[in-house]
Amino acid sequence: MTGVVAVVDAGGTSTRAALADAHGRIVARSCVGAGSFSILTLDAWTQRMCEALAACANEATITHVWIGSAGIDAAGSARIATKALRCAMPHVHEWIVTNDAALLCASVPCDRPCVVSIAGTGSVVLAYDAQRTLIKRVGGLGWLLGDEGSAVGVGRAALRHVLCEASPLLAVILSATGVATADDLLGYVYADDSRARIAALAQVVTRAAHEGDAAARHILEQEAQAMAACIDRAAPSIPAECRLGGALFGDALYLAHVLRCIQTPFTNTEVVHDICGTAAQTKAIRPW
Repeated sequence: MTGVVAVVDAGGTSTRAALADAHGRIVARSCVGAGSFSILTLDAWTQRMCEALAACANEATITHVWIGSAGIDAAGSARIATKALRCAMPHVHEWIVTNDAALLCASVPCDRPCVVSIAGTGSVVLAYDAQRTLIKRVGGLGWLLGDEGSAVGVGRAALRHVLCEASPLLAVILSATGVATADDLLGYVYADDSRARIAALAQVVTRAAHEGDAAARHILEQEAQAMAACIDRAAPSIPAECRLGGALFGDALYLAHVLRCIQTPFTNTEVVHDICGTAAQTKAIRPW
């Protein structure tokens, strides 16, 4: 393989791209807007992927691309997305299009089964065998039906709490949202782009938890427990490694509680902070 390898990590809040040369060195990066396949039209999603790639390199130098996108949840959606990308960037020799959580597999040795979990704007847990065949999926049902342990989950739980109970956390959320009263919060929640509004409250809750707010800490722990339960449900019966990625796993309180609650004896559990860069470096030196 020659040329430049690009990896795109397209989530519900932002889309990051990293380019690596044939030696596995990161040579460029970019960050653009939200890129979830489930919240954009096909044309808009394709344009966003092209934007992320063009922002960090001359497209003509890119020969291999791995796109991990939230919302790519079935073989059919991956085929549709790949066809659109090939039309938009015909010079690319090879495309891999997967769910964004699959990018975490790049940090696991090729011959080992693994469970990978994303806790970002949304959440999903995927289990793979040693041949990287998907064997189980837990979660990933979107912000209306699932997203346990995600930023949406934390924000949603916080809103339920302050709307149903008298709590000091209410003042913190009102200040962060610019809403005057609890009665006005419902209008805020159900306004346009409510998913992003709800997810943004996770930062408010985690900050309040670190400052000693008991309700915020309880919410964070409950969502962490829900994430740990999803990871355990996905775990195969054979020894496997575990990889965790996404903004919430970067929070010390949340991560510590997830690790305490996981019951599965994984052979190794690691947090991957640079999902995009790690995947680009790995793919640059491993055969496609």
